[in-house]
Amino acid sequence: MYCTSNMPEVTFNIEDKIKNYVLSNSTTAYLEFSIDETMSFLKDYVKVSDSLKANDMCVNAKKGKWEVYLDLEVGKINLPWVRFDIVKDDRETAELFVSDIFLGNVKIGKILSEKILSDMNKGISDGVLMVNENNFLGREISNIELFEDKVVVR
Repeated sequence: MYCTSNMPEVTFNIEDKIKNYVLSNSTTAYLEFSIDETMSFLKDYVKVSDSLKANDMCVNAKKGKWEVYLDLEVGKINLPWVRFDIVKDDRETAELFVSDIFLGNVKIGKILSEKILSDMNKGISDGVLMVNENNFLGREISNIELFEDKVVVR
């Protein structure tokens, strides 16, 4: 389990890594982010919402599935940990999706979580689509892979 609260006090130069990927002439270039780099990026750049504060974020990484845990607070009220599972199938695509949401250890039923799952998956899909269609990186993302210790973008 990797948590932002246990991360080393190291500054990751993610921007240079992306810049080197974009400027590479190699047709087989790829980006590889360690879990610490990924967690650092999420901690620094992803905002949960205006009313929610994320006190901690953890990832239990497995090949093809990352269980993401959030320790959330609304005002001064601590909520049970929220977990959502990010899944990547074995196909060579840039598609990731959130399959399930949990509140504490209880899986939230599809009826209650359908809108949240739909919004999260649309956000992921729109982000990848925007990067590809607008030639944001100068390259097209053709595959994203989740591993036990890293994320690989090709």
